[in-house]
Amino acid sequence: MDFGGDEPVDLVFAIAVPSHYTHQHLMLLSELAELFSEPAIRQALREARDAAALRQVIEFPPPASAA
Repeated sequence: MDFGGDEPVDLVFAIAVPSHYTHQHLMLLSELAELFSEPAIRQALREARDAAALRQVIEFPPPASAA
């Protein structure tokens, strides 16, 4: 998948919500953006080996990195 630029892409998420769930859709995107901002979470997602492991990381993310 080419997203432009020269950087490789290794994590892609897709979400599907009914059209009348606009507010929930935006809240979900916001939560995902916050999750993806944490290096430890991105690494845990990369290491997940199946859908159950991915869901575990998203629902119960590892502690945030120390800033």
